[in-house]
Formats: sequence, C-alpha cells, structure tokens
Amino acid sequence: MSGLCGWIGQPGADNRALIAAMAAPLARFDGSPVTAEAGERGAVAVAAGAGLTHVLRRDGITVALWGPARARDGLMAQQAAGEGLA
Repeated sequence: MSGLCGWIGQPGADNRALIAAMAAPLARFDGSPVTAEAGERGAVAVAAGAGLTHVLRRDGITVALWGPARARDGLMAQQAAGEGLA
C-alpha cells in the first residue's frame, strides 16, 4: 500500500511524531519507504516505492508529489535531475 497524508493550518508541538503515526498505516502491507516533512502548522508524508515520492520544504512552503511525476520541459527536467522534482 502507498499514499499521501497530512494536514495544514493547525499548530502543534509535536507534529513530527503525529505525522509519523499518521503515515505508518500507509506502509504497513508492503514496507514502502515513508518521506515526511513537518512544520509549525502542518505536516505531510508520502509512502511509495523508489522514485515515486518527491517532498520538499523550503521557505515555509511544502510540496509533496506521489506517483510517477516528470517534467516535460527539457530545462525543467535537467533542473529536476539535479535538485529533485519537487
């Protein structure tokens, strides 16, 4: 099993522990790796096989992609290869 979960807008003191507990069921059947990011007012986790998750948190913005995403533009594909798709 794989998937995407999380929330926005609610402050919490222990968002890392909460998102880990929330994401655990996503990987329970097949052991998919879980990638998670937590901030002061939300968190996100993605569980899927290699190359199917992309998570980035920078400058207060979090991006999470789940599935076989790719850049169609050549320059964007080159940038994604170096920096990650998210």
